[in-house]
Amino acid sequence: MSQGIDNQLSIDALQHRARREAARLNELRQVAKRMYELLPHTLKQLRRQQHSGRKVAHAERLALTHSDYQAAIEQYLDVLTQSIQARVAYDTHKMMFQARQSLRRYHLDTKWQDMR
Repeated sequence: MSQGIDNQLSIDALQHRARREAARLNELRQVAKRMYELLPHTLKQLRRQQHSGRKVAHAERLALTHSDYQAAIEQYLDVLTQSIQARVAYDTHKMMFQARQSLRRYHLDTKWQDMR
């Protein structure tokens, strides 16, 4: 999981963290997508292993409840959870960066107005 959000971070540090979280988010999304695409293949493989001398529906149930298939689903869900956490961290850093920029612009504008 991402480090805690520090309210005293500089704009550059916020920008760096946002970029890092965006890269992590993209990587995790790609991994999750690939794992999701592999789930039917894993199930099909397990179904074939369980089919020997059994009815198709019974082999299907055995494959769906097989520990290997459940482990594949758990791994997929873990990566998906990390992806969601990375998205939240990215959005948080991005919003803090934008808020700091807005405050800085506001202070610059008020100083400019005071100088007139």
